[in-house]
Amino acid sequence: TDPLDATSRPASNDNDEESGSSLLLFTAIVALQNQASASSEWVSANWTVVFVAQGDNDYIVFQLPSGATEFEISTYGGSDGDADLYVTSVNHYNSNEENRWQCASYSEGSLERCTTDNLQPLEPGSDYYILVSAYASFSDLTVTYRYR
Repeated sequence: TDPLDATSRPASNDNDEESGSSLLLFTAIVALQNQASASSEWVSANWTVVFVAQGDNDYIVFQLPSGATEFEISTYGGSDGDADLYVTSVNHYNSNEENRWQCASYSEGSLERCTTDNLQPLEPGSDYYILVSAYASFSDLTVTYRYR
């Protein structure tokens, strides 16, 4: 199985959704300028997910800058469909076979959110997987990730 299979949901999840069996992964390494210093101002970036078919996933790897104390990821917009959001540090993912995702947000529709509270312990200076999974096909979804 693929290591980023979103069907490996946290144990606290009581939703009965089931992902499709096929996976289509497209990887992009994302870096923001001025990562070295954290401040009280939010630094944000957007990732537009053009299309993901039902049962498929798309993800990026984001390096949370050293010194960051808060990290938030949210989804909005997009066509009719249902995008679910999964976020975890690469370290957490690799060391937790039973509960790989620190945050799994999957409500009906595509408005999803993960915050610092869901991502404990926060690991500044580490890489994070930000994955969207299509419970129902969607297009033109915006994923905003920000830190300070």
